[in-house]
Amino acid sequence: MDPKDNELQKELEGGPFGPQDGFSEHLKRRIEQRIDEESQKPRKPRVAWLASVSAALVMASAVIVFSHWQSLMDGPLAFDTAASSTEAPEGHPLLHGTVQQQPSFRAALLLGLRTDQPGPQPGAEYSTYRTLLIAPQDGGLGKTAEGAGILMPYKMNFWSIVTESHESAGEETRTLAASMAKAPSASAPAAPGLSSPAVPQAKPVKASEKLLFAGNRYLTVAQKTNEGSPHEYVWVKEVEQLTSREQLSDPPLREPHVSLRSLFGDAVASPAMKPLQVRLPGEPPSATRDQAGESWAIVRKQGHWAAQAADYTDGSRYELKDLSLTLPASVVAHDRLAASWADIKRVLPSALDAFSSPTEDMVAIVSERDIAVYPFHGGQLASSAPLVTIALNRSETVVMAQWALDNYVDEWKRRVKGLLEEK
Repeated sequence: MDPKDNELQKELEGGPFGPQDGFSEHLKRRIEQRIDEESQKPRKPRVAWLASVSAALVMASAVIVFSHWQSLMDGPLAFDTAASSTEAPEGHPLLHGTVQQQPSFRAALLLGLRTDQPGPQPGAEYSTYRTLLIAPQDGGLGKTAEGAGILMPYKMNFWSIVTESHESAGEETRTLAASMAKAPSASAPAAPGLSSPAVPQAKPVKASEKLLFAGNRYLTVAQKTNEGSPHEYVWVKEVEQLTSREQLSDPPLREPHVSLRSLFGDAVASPAMKPLQVRLPGEPPSATRDQAGESWAIVRKQGHWAAQAADYTDGSRYELKDLSLTLPASVVAHDRLAASWADIKRVLPSALDAFSSPTEDMVAIVSERDIAVYPFHGGQLASSAPLVTIALNRSETVVMAQWALDNYVDEWKRRVKGLLEEK
């Protein structure tokens, strides 16, 4: 065989689906050139056979290329989101809801909400709580469970946080209590306050507490005492510090709590506290300024949780001041907002706050009236209608936002529903 014929045959054997996805112009020109050369030579049976084979290979290649092109146009790649990337490029119809597609979701959101209520008499204000789970359901998202009280994940279990009422000498003390959550049953009903929150009676309120933040280990608790002149305090606590208690500690610094020093270490806490020159709770004005961060709070800012130190300027009330500290994942877990605030406002101009999933497939947008959950793909929010909308009560705020991912989603759906289900 002529060396040139051998080289051409090897190129043809490589198939038409190389980097150019087709029958290359270079190969075509070489075949045509070779056929012209052969046509100028005396016709031999072997040459005629080679020309026939070459022509047949050219036709076969053309048929294969056409079939491949046809499959690209008519097959599943024409518009099959199941086979495409989950990150749609800018301008993709999935981002704007023009194509009816239901993205998959890999996360579930456990929300804790607090509503502040007016009391039956001045100084007797109280708070009620509810927990709900937003999770993948029927190919989309849905509210899969809801119940009273706060149900927070802690270690390998869920703990319930409720308000308990204690009466002594005609006065009422209302404190937060934490315990491992158990499913209610006919023989063992739900703990008081979980399914039917107690409402204060027309009695003097000696002391009360309300929840400002719940994570997966730490809480922020605000306290108010009414003995003599009213006093207010704020503490960060571990959840187990809310067990087995009926009254508040006196003096205030004996109250079980977590200081910034114990959390961050003195090398970090002291430089952050020193410039603030804050006064300690229950201490005289002449007392040394707080450099350990004894009284502080985890508060909600727009799109994230932040640490603030409490300054007891007049001895009875506190003022929160910003700290130059970033809360670690051990305190606030996932706390990064994937969507830009401009994109959030584009979708919902009345937005006040937002939470995004660690898997970056959904964003829950908080307004004064409700919490609306939107799909989030390719770095943008879908501007179609929200998949889930949770109506908010007047003065209701978010105190907890915890996420379950992937394999834990089904477990949370099953367990949370059982723990919040009312009998």
